[in-house]
Amino acid sequence: MVTAATITSTIPIPPQQRIEALRLLISDLEFSDHESQAWKMVLVLLERERATTGLCTTTQVSEWVLDRFLADLRASHSPQLVAWLLTFSLGSVDLLRRVLDIDEHAVHACFVDGAYTPMHGGIAENFADAMVPGIEELLRRGADPHRVGMTSSSYGGNDSERLDTPTSLAMRRSSAFWKWRQIIRNLGYDIQEFVAEELEHAPLVVLGWTVGTLFKLFELDFTPLELEPNLCTQCKRVVYHTLDDDEIWWEHLLDGIKAEETTLDVGDQSNLGDDQSDEIQDDDEDVSVSSSASTESSQDADLCWKCGIMQRIYGADYERGDL
Repeated sequence: MVTAATITSTIPIPPQQRIEALRLLISDLEFSDHESQAWKMVLVLLERERATTGLCTTTQVSEWVLDRFLADLRASHSPQLVAWLLTFSLGSVDLLRRVLDIDEHAVHACFVDGAYTPMHGGIAENFADAMVPGIEELLRRGADPHRVGMTSSSYGGNDSERLDTPTSLAMRRSSAFWKWRQIIRNLGYDIQEFVAEELEHAPLVVLGWTVGTLFKLFELDFTPLELEPNLCTQCKRVVYHTLDDDEIWWEHLLDGIKAEETTLDVGDQSNLGDDQSDEIQDDDEDVSVSSSASTESSQDADLCWKCGIMQRIYGADYERGDL
C-alpha cells in the first residue's frame, strides 16, 4: 500500500508530497524480517529514483527514507540487502554514502558468496556516466578493484558462467574499459602496480594476458565506441544483456595486443573507434574464437530483470505500467 501510493509515475507527484504521504502511512515498520514490506518499500523507492530508470530527476524521497530508517537498517540487515541498496544508490554519491554508513563492511557487500558485486553490476549495466562517481566512491572507501565475482558470458543472460574482475568485465567493451581506466588514473593508482596485482587473479591470466600486454593496453590511446543502451520494452529501464553483441574491432585490438602483433600506431589513435559502428556483431551471427558466447538461450533479452520475472509469473499477457 505504501509503495503503491507513492511510486506510481502515471500521476506526477512532487517529492515532498510523496514524503508527507509516507509519514502518514508508515507506522512501526518491521525490518527484522528481511522479506518484510519494510525492506521492499525501501528498495522500491530507491530503485525508482536511481539514475538509470529515467523516472526521476531527484533522489529526495530516497534520501529521506534512508535518513528516517537509518537506525533500523543498521540494526537489521544482510550483505545481500546491502548489495541491493548499493546497486540502487550507485548513481548518486549522496545516497551511496548513506548506504555505506549502515555498516563498516558495506563496501564489500555482494549478492551471494563468490558472486558479482554492485561495482561489477555498475560496469556491466552499460557503465553509464552517472555510475562513475559512485564507483570512485566505492574504491575510495576500500572496495577491492580486483574482486573476482561469478558473472556470465553475456552478464545477466542464461549463458555459461565465468569469473570476472572489474577490469576483465570492463574490457569486454571499449567504452567501459575507457571509463574504468580513467577511474583508476583519477584515483592515483600506480598503473604498473595495479596491473601486477590484477594478474595475481585468474580471469585475465587464463585469457592470455601478461603484465607487459596489459600495461600496454592501459597506456594505449584510443577512442572508445559508445553504444546505445538496450532498454526494456516494458518499462524502458536499461537491460542487463549489454554484452550480447560482439564489438569485433575491439576484440581484434585486444587479440593483437595479447599477441604483441598489433599493427596499430599507438602514437596516433585519435580516430580509432570513429568508424567502428559497423563492426558490432549480433549474437545470431557467427562469432570469432575470442568472442564471448551469444545469448540466444535467453527468452527475456528485451526485458529488464524485474519485467522478465513478472512475465514468467503472469504469462505473455503481462504488460508493465509506467513505473
